[in-house]
Amino acid sequence: MDNQDATSDEWARKVGRTFNTNPVIAIKESDRWMHRAEEKKLRMALVSPGGHVCLYGPSGSGKTSLAKSIAARLARKGSRFIYTRISHSTDWSKFKSQIVENKTGDKQGLPLSYKIGIANLLPYIEISGHHESLPRPELIEGLDIYHIAQTLNDLKATLIVDDVNFASDDLLMMLTSLSKEILDTSPDGLTKMLFVGADDIFLRMLRLNNSLKDRTEEIALGSIRGDDGKPSTVRGDKVWKFICDGLVALGLRDPRLDQYFSREDRIAAIKWIEKAADGLPKSVVVLGKKLAEKGEGRSRISLDDFSSTSREMVRRNFRNYRGSYRSLFSHLRRDELCSTVVDWMFKSGASAIFRLDEIAEDLTEVASYTMFHEAIMRLAKEGFLVVTGAEENVFFAQDPLLAHTIGVVMNEPDIVGFDPKYFAKDQNPGQLRLRFIGDKDPEVKREGRK
Repeated sequence: MDNQDATSDEWARKVGRTFNTNPVIAIKESDRWMHRAEEKKLRMALVSPGGHVCLYGPSGSGKTSLAKSIAARLARKGSRFIYTRISHSTDWSKFKSQIVENKTGDKQGLPLSYKIGIANLLPYIEISGHHESLPRPELIEGLDIYHIAQTLNDLKATLIVDDVNFASDDLLMMLTSLSKEILDTSPDGLTKMLFVGADDIFLRMLRLNNSLKDRTEEIALGSIRGDDGKPSTVRGDKVWKFICDGLVALGLRDPRLDQYFSREDRIAAIKWIEKAADGLPKSVVVLGKKLAEKGEGRSRISLDDFSSTSREMVRRNFRNYRGSYRSLFSHLRRDELCSTVVDWMFKSGASAIFRLDEIAEDLTEVASYTMFHEAIMRLAKEGFLVVTGAEENVFFAQDPLLAHTIGVVMNEPDIVGFDPKYFAKDQNPGQLRLRFIGDKDPEVKREGRK
């Protein structure tokens, strides 16, 4: 290997460490981190006496990073957490084995010691006692919901259940039963469960155990947004800061201070970032990595680098979703109200969390609340949207990057070489408002007879 290859490899390693797509654990406030408007709400929910917490949102929104970061910061101040993670193969026994790690001797009557905690993140909590020597499977199997709840109550610990959306209905039933047992037996309300998951996990939990409805705080996490929870230039600034700080950490010139970067260039760069990543944490990290890779052997990143990298990322996303968008595009052409919903989502931030009353209020001249509800349910049936929330009035994109990419194609088709006339509308909002979009739509019936 020559010196040039060694230099390239070292640069690639530095870039990979700086823009790492693994969940970020920001223990210190000074750590490089995209601050979220939901941080304070999650922190308060975890330290305040009361019910459980469900942190949910689309894939790539940074749920695990937020949960682990807040837990790590609170642990430094004495709070206790137990971290578990669900996979498709996790059953109740495997879940319990994550909580308890027992160490027994070969002789009967030896002291039993097991540890509870998060490896390499939070300090383990040591519990020792005396127990008959049992093989690990029998020991785990002997633990029931009451024992686990009692242990958590004794520790005043929060049990984090990550990727809970992968849980089977049987496992989820046990988890919701455990959460109810904790609520019923916690003497001070400081023992909690933090459910972290995607899709309609909160709605699934309530369907299995409706008693959790008023005893579990729901926190929906979407893209990076302003501190007021609304899309704004603040969102762009947070992402812009994160990427610029990463470039500086790699020894590249800071675009915010670069004399060759005018104010107009910075605004343009932020817009390109939004087109490529839409404030979605994982997408932002990928974009930052692609940008940084261009800095090898150079001192700065130019506006052309931002535009070309972002444009290529949009094109790559469009190619990668080739199998998904064709049937959806066909549906959007037939159903103008669904197309309006998708376009509204894109302009509001496609990877955000939405409520039905928001779109009904914003587009009150286009369609009624009921019509929008029907359109959203049709998009959910297509697998494009997820509908959840205690009142089934919260919705977000099943794949936010797909939703964002489709929005870019609908509004700027030239980026991917798409036909600009494909989504052309032949009706104005007033005409659409008078139509009943659904099975009784005469246009749908005519198309069905063809």
